Amino acid sequence: TVYVPAGTAAGIYTGGISIAIPGRDKYAISLELEVPKIQLKTAPMQQGMLFHSLAEPDSGMYIEFASVALQGELDREIFGQVWQTVIQRHSILRTSFVWENVKEPVQVVQLKVALPLQYLDWRDFPEPIQANLLAEYHHKEITRGFDLSKSPLMRLTLIQTQDQMYQFIWTYHHILLDGWSIPLLLQEVMGLYTARKQGLDFQLPAARPFRDYILWLKRQSLAESEAYWRRRLAGFIAPTPLVVTHLNKEFLANEPEFSDLEIDLSR
Repeated sequence: TVYVPAGTAAGIYTGGISIAIPGRDKYAISLELEVPKIQLKTAPMQQGMLFHSLAEPDSGMYIEFASVALQGELDREIFGQVWQTVIQRHSILRTSFVWENVKEPVQVVQLKVALPLQYLDWRDFPEPIQANLLAEYHHKEITRGFDLSKSPLMRLTLIQTQDQMYQFIWTYHHILLDGWSIPLLLQEVMGLYTARKQGLDFQLPAARPFRDYILWLKRQSLAESEAYWRRRLAGFIAPTPLVVTHLNKEFLANEPEFSDLEIDLSR
């Protein structure tokens, strides 16, 4: 692998193959592959998630999924094409990580990544069995985890439960996305899907790359940040304990409940 630095925060490198020449073992030819990649530093939050994920690889830590019920006639080919478009729009969805033989962990953005969409047909199973199968599938997805050195760090599964009913499961590593991003990306997916299904031209505004955030972090002064928080926390002499002595049932009764998202494809 050949690294070509370009600036202080990002660079581009390509993969290489070394071929030994018979009778001349001390020589090798390096062939450049047409697979350019962008190398970026990692955010502090990403470094923490990477550390814990590597320390406990079988724990399912930071493995997240969104489970969405889809109703209506679904064009699986268009659905897959739309997800491929979204992946190309957002560089973070094409990112993997390198932590060995480097001074500090870096993230590598592939310029193009193919994301297969797995299809399962459960229509022959009654609903109680489907519910059990779905719970088992969710558990397997979490325990299966990801190889953080290989992108994409997400998987898509489309399960058909009835003729016009599907359960869509999007599994991803939290190192890529936070919870606020999920509805935004799903909105993009469904907007693009609806437009392509109806033959409409649907243009999304250009997506800002994650690299901009990494560069912004690099410009921040740690000394200024430390001074700011020392001023804000002046007077505190001990950490605030987080102790739960009893559960407030009235408060819990007013807490929002979370359930699977349902989308009607006919609208």
